[in-house]
Amino acid sequence: MTKAPKGIDIPSEWEDVIPKIESKGGTVLLLGAPDTGKSTFVRFLIDRWTRQGITVGIVDGDVGQSMLGPPTTVGLGMCREPSEPELISMRFVGSTSPYGHMLATVIAIKKLVDKAIKLGAEITLVNTTGLVHGDLARRLKSQKIELINPEHILALQRNNEIEHLLAPYQKEGRIVLHRLPVSRTVRTKSVQERRAFREKLFRKYFENAESRGVYIEEIATQATQLGSGKRLASSDLNFLSKVLKTHVLYGERSSEGILVITNGNHFEEEVFRIKRHYDVTEVSILNVDGYRNLLVGLNDSDSNTLALGIIEDLDLKYGKLSILTPLSSSAEVKAVRFGSLKLTPSGKEIGKVTHHD
Repeated sequence: MTKAPKGIDIPSEWEDVIPKIESKGGTVLLLGAPDTGKSTFVRFLIDRWTRQGITVGIVDGDVGQSMLGPPTTVGLGMCREPSEPELISMRFVGSTSPYGHMLATVIAIKKLVDKAIKLGAEITLVNTTGLVHGDLARRLKSQKIELINPEHILALQRNNEIEHLLAPYQKEGRIVLHRLPVSRTVRTKSVQERRAFREKLFRKYFENAESRGVYIEEIATQATQLGSGKRLASSDLNFLSKVLKTHVLYGERSSEGILVITNGNHFEEEVFRIKRHYDVTEVSILNVDGYRNLLVGLNDSDSNTLALGIIEDLDLKYGKLSILTPLSSSAEVKAVRFGSLKLTPSGKEIGKVTHHD
């Protein structure tokens, strides 16, 4: 091992892989379980390649322990000199884990890989989450590989813990696999430490945030039923309130069915009556509290995320969302993508919702 700056031991295998990838360039996918030093390895690679005059694009797909952008996002940075990569573009996935957000994750990575190449990256390095075991891990990693079609896979492992992910590509032979050891100075982090790190990142991200208003009828809403149908009349809300024996604040009818938002509990056995009355097969009844403190992405017309936001309140009478965000103006916001993580402005994770994709 050779000693790298800041006291990190660099295995000789890390040094050896540098010229092997330099000679071919292209897209490079990094795999590894939690606490294998993926972020440290990324910084090492950026330092070595940029010192050789190579332009490196880094796509950070580790939505839970981000080194580019806030958690819940996939970020893109471009590096032309040895320095910490700076975020130039990001896409909101919706959670700190790919669970329930696999499609959004792989699309975000593909879009940002394409963008890095378009911006002139000679090597595009894709970092990933530590999710390496189970059926979801197999599907997630294989779909990423199919979409971005990397020339190289860098596999950080202590023993053989991710060989099951590499086996299909070992047999195919179309991707060059590089099995690399973990630096002995990599420290294991507890679940509590990881959560505290995310909280710190979120707190810093929202420290200068202000409340902005967006109107549901003026923007697209993504990964939610809200805003995809025609608003119900006040007479419909009165009918629904009587049927459900609770105060119905808002409702929509779409080709998918009926969406109802209440501020209290309802009687589930009355849902059939609503289906029959409106001649629909699907009725979704949600409590307004499920939206408060929900983390959202404020996107432009190409689904690039301009900023994250936290829903503070819904004025459903006027179809207005009050969103806490560091974005200086909502003028460029064309879509709001709903996530599944609930967050306080201080960065504390206070729960998840399951009714958003």
